[in-house]
Amino acid sequence: MKHKQPYNFRPFVSLGLLIMMWFSFSPKVNAAFSIAPGTAGQRQFSFEINPGEEKGDTVMVENLSNQSMNLHLYPADGTQSNQGTFALTTLDNPQINIGKWVTIAEPYVTLGGEEKKYIPFTVKVPAETPA
Repeated sequence: MKHKQPYNFRPFVSLGLLIMMWFSFSPKVNAAFSIAPGTAGQRQFSFEINPGEEKGDTVMVENLSNQSMNLHLYPADGTQSNQGTFALTTLDNPQINIGKWVTIAEPYVTLGGEEKKYIPFTVKVPAETPA
């Protein structure tokens, strides 16, 4: 039986970068927010997961303004922009890789002014994913 190697997420840079935000708030609100790994001292997400396995972690979202805001968190596949730089797919595009593998426990988040929340997520690599 062939041993499957763990799937390395380093090529995806950082899950924090791959989680896109969609804003639905009053136009008067300054869209000042922060998103980071939920563990103190952790600067990025890096997982090694075998096909068929899953891992969980948390992401911290923080409202840096003094007014409430609603956020829609969703995972997104990395892609290439028309200029050849790193980009992320939008919510209306089908997700086929990591964007499809991530489940966010609370995708719709309301944050009060200067509030932060820790949102759990899981990454499940499909069993049929090539190593």
